Amino acid sequence: HCFGARLQISNQECTSEMRRQAADAVKAIERVLALEAKCTHLEVDGAGLNTVSAVERQDQIIWKKLAAVSGGETFGSLELTSLRAEVFHRQGAYKYMEDKYPEAVELYARAESEFNEVLQSGGPQDIEAQRTQAKTRKYACRLQLDWAMALENMGHFAEAVRRYEAGLGMDYINQYGWVRQKSIPFCKGKIEEKDKKVDDESNQVLVTGERTREKRDCEGRKAAIDLDAAPVKRSREALEERVATARSVSTAEVEEATRELM
Repeated sequence: HCFGARLQISNQECTSEMRRQAADAVKAIERVLALEAKCTHLEVDGAGLNTVSAVERQDQIIWKKLAAVSGGETFGSLELTSLRAEVFHRQGAYKYMEDKYPEAVELYARAESEFNEVLQSGGPQDIEAQRTQAKTRKYACRLQLDWAMALENMGHFAEAVRRYEAGLGMDYINQYGWVRQKSIPFCKGKIEEKDKKVDDESNQVLVTGERTREKRDCEGRKAAIDLDAAPVKRSREALEERVATARSVSTAEVEEATRELM
């Protein structure tokens, strides 16, 4: 009985310690995300778009802070898991603004994996866990739209449309109307252009050469047999001619040559 009581106390202490570590990790991530949200590491380019500033590209202060809180244990905390997903998302946005779209997509995929872990968590949950899931759904909407924009810039228009539509499916307050009005029609138009180009290329007949009637007649004359030309000797006739030539040497001449040798 005493052993069971000590084990129960030990488990409670372990759970309490895990909660403390999770709370510390949550505070650390929230500080970094708050700093990142100030956008001091960004500047506006010539097209009026946000991009990573020259100072940040050199020192990578914000990037290093994001990377420092992107790993580690979650201690079974939905809140901490959701915040880690936000960190991956912000890292993806950072790479997006560096025009490094493939790297951005990889980070968005990691963020989605963490978000799904939160959203698919079942079993009895307290009010705090329900709030965390509601916040995660809202944030996951923005993730899908940012992911779609990266895919659009990479020319993956079909997948971009799928991500745009997935994001709109989570947009319960309809704050991303520009996606439905501009982004999706643009991507679908690019898909139609590509399909039309493929159809046009498949319907084209490849012309490799052309022969006129005059050219065919000329080729035919070259291959025609000239009936007036002298006949070519057959092989038997040629053989008989060589035999006759050999016999033209007289017997007397052969005998004279033999006597000289003797």
